[in-house]
Amino acid sequence: MSVIKNAIRTSDVAQLKAAIEKLSKENALLQKKQEHFYKNALQLNQMEQLYATVSIGLGSLDLDLRYLQINDYLAKIHGLSRKDHLGKHITEVIPEMISVVEPYYRYVLTSGEALLNIEVMDKKLTRIKGMHYWLASYYPLKTPTGEMYGVSTVLQDITERKKSEIALVDSRQKISAQLEHTPLAALALDLELRAVDWNLAAEKLFGFTREEALGKHLTELIISEEILDEQVTLVFDKVLNAQGGKRNINENLTKDGRRIICEWHNTPLFDRNGSVIGLASIGQDITERRKLTEALMNSERRFKNLIDTIPYAIQEISLQGDIKLCNFALANMLGYEKENLMNESLWNLMVTEDEKQQFADYFFNLLKQNASPDTYITRFYKKNSSIIYVKIDWNYVRDLQGEVISFICAISNITRHKQAEEALFLSEKRFKTLADLSPVGFFHINPQGYLLYVNKRWSEITGLCYEEARGKKWLSVIHPEDIVKITEEWSRILSDKKKLKVEVRFQKKDNSTAWVIMQLKAITSEEVNEDYESLRGCVGAVIDITKRRENEEQIKQDQLKLAHFSRLHTVGEMVSGISHELNQPLTSIVHYTGGCLERLKKEQVSSEITEAMNKVMLLAERAGAIIHRLKNFLRKGELIKEEVDISEIVSNSIKLIDHEIYSSKVDVSLHFDKNLPELNLDKIQMEQVMINLMTNAIEAMEETPRILQISISQSGNYIEIKMQDNGAGFPENLSEEILSPFITTKSKGMGLGLSISRGIVEKHGGKLQIKNLQPNGAVVVILLPIKFGENHGHK
Repeated sequence: MSVIKNAIRTSDVAQLKAAIEKLSKENALLQKKQEHFYKNALQLNQMEQLYATVSIGLGSLDLDLRYLQINDYLAKIHGLSRKDHLGKHITEVIPEMISVVEPYYRYVLTSGEALLNIEVMDKKLTRIKGMHYWLASYYPLKTPTGEMYGVSTVLQDITERKKSEIALVDSRQKISAQLEHTPLAALALDLELRAVDWNLAAEKLFGFTREEALGKHLTELIISEEILDEQVTLVFDKVLNAQGGKRNINENLTKDGRRIICEWHNTPLFDRNGSVIGLASIGQDITERRKLTEALMNSERRFKNLIDTIPYAIQEISLQGDIKLCNFALANMLGYEKENLMNESLWNLMVTEDEKQQFADYFFNLLKQNASPDTYITRFYKKNSSIIYVKIDWNYVRDLQGEVISFICAISNITRHKQAEEALFLSEKRFKTLADLSPVGFFHINPQGYLLYVNKRWSEITGLCYEEARGKKWLSVIHPEDIVKITEEWSRILSDKKKLKVEVRFQKKDNSTAWVIMQLKAITSEEVNEDYESLRGCVGAVIDITKRRENEEQIKQDQLKLAHFSRLHTVGEMVSGISHELNQPLTSIVHYTGGCLERLKKEQVSSEITEAMNKVMLLAERAGAIIHRLKNFLRKGELIKEEVDISEIVSNSIKLIDHEIYSSKVDVSLHFDKNLPELNLDKIQMEQVMINLMTNAIEAMEETPRILQISISQSGNYIEIKMQDNGAGFPENLSEEILSPFITTKSKGMGLGLSISRGIVEKHGGKLQIKNLQPNGAVVVILLPIKFGENHGHK
């Protein structure tokens, strides 16, 4: 029994162990799957990030060529967002290029094969401006089972590369053309020193044609075996091994047996892989130059002896700045013996450390850039510690190979010149300061009439700054009305070389006018070898007298006004006398007319005669009242008021000038509100105002139809009387002064009508306004207060 139980227990344990092992295997397999899943997810995430950020256009389309996915770069090329691509057919995105790229997509979908590195050139594939070059590849998209479900595209911008390739081809063509037409002999050699290229200049120099030279060794053409062994092979090796030798001079042979000296510039030739395949050389015949150089070297000793005899300071400086050679003139200038200056550093002669450093920098920069030396000005210490200014003119000294070996310098003592320059500078500075402080405007002009200089005051007068004035024709600032007169005077000054003083107008920069007193004087100078004077230009001075001229004009106007006032006073006296003389006969006319009317009432006479006699008496009474009140107005300015209907005053005024209205063919219309309040006015003087204003309007209307519109209305606490005509109006420049005394637009007017009318209206506490209308005509507005009381001081 115990054996059976043990057997059962043993069997259970084995099964349990087997189950545990199976479970462990399943867990391990599951863990591997999870790890594979996470790894794939990570790779997928990385691919997504790469897909979104890579600077290559990436996109995928389904079998209908509709976009499934696209990265930002390709979307930017197409000019649409990624979202706007999804689901759209390729014809909706790049319709201009569909004929170019659709065949590639169709081929991949049909064949299941990829198309790689296809160059596309067009400026319609992208919204980016300009011609672009693209490298496109197309790949089939397949499921794990091999079923085709779309196509993907990879688009790379190769514009810069293509442009570089095109430029390289153009460059090679240009270089080839230049070498073919250059006056220098150009040839190319392979590694065995056989000619592989030979230009026209080489044919002319050596006598061998291109066909004769190609494929032949140098020793068969232009050099001897001796020169090849001694020089050419060495230079060739140095060039190929980048050890120098890019320039050399050697003897060459020509086809006809002549021996010439040539200067060669060499450079290695490379293939596309960067391997050296030969040598290119450009040369020129320097036989004559070599002879001249040798002659120059032979004359060097004579030169050194010669420079000691000339009075100019000469020295030669090494490339380290040491004095290699100097003459007696330089030693005397500095107070040294010649031997003491030899091998002395040039910049040790200079005064300050800054000057030494600046010259050293300039000196070594010349050597570095191989630039042409400019004249250099600095200061030297003499042996006695005094300081002089010197000017250094110099040039390179080269050896037979053309390499710079030193500098030759000519040194001049310019101390007196510099002192004169400084004195002149200070003098000019003082002159400019004084000129700018002067209240007088100064200017300088050349013989052609262009401004060379103006001071600050001249600029203030004309409104033109120095920069604007310099180089400008000086006559351009003269007022157009004075230009003819001043041009004639200017011509006379140029011919007679005399002075001019004149009052003239300047037209300023802002087109305003300035009156000036201008003086001009011709400047002359004697010619070196001639006994006559030549014109150098003119100088001028101007004083602004604009204020004085304005004051003079104002004085003239004031004198005219005084004369008018005097006449006005005389008129007042005459009015007083006339009123006294006329008062009695007018009174008699009134009395006699009244008596006649009494008698006519008793007689049976025509009513027309009675009416006429009534008008005679009324007009006589009115004439007397006008004279009496005009006299009072001129003397005391008092008003005689009464309660009147303003519409009645306007109507009566129209009747009084009825004849003038009729003869002038003026259409007068009168409109007034009903129930207007009566006003406390001087009836006679107010009628005079209405007559003055209506007469002015009639005279202003020249063209037909002539229309005068008069309206009366109440406006708040005022009665408004408006007169509007369709005449010519008045000049805009008189808009502020038209109501002032003695201002008139009439050729024979005194300018008192509107002024007197305004005075009468204002004495009634009212306002008189006048303004132009568009396109023509004028309107006069009178505002009279409804309540005009005792506070105005009138009876």
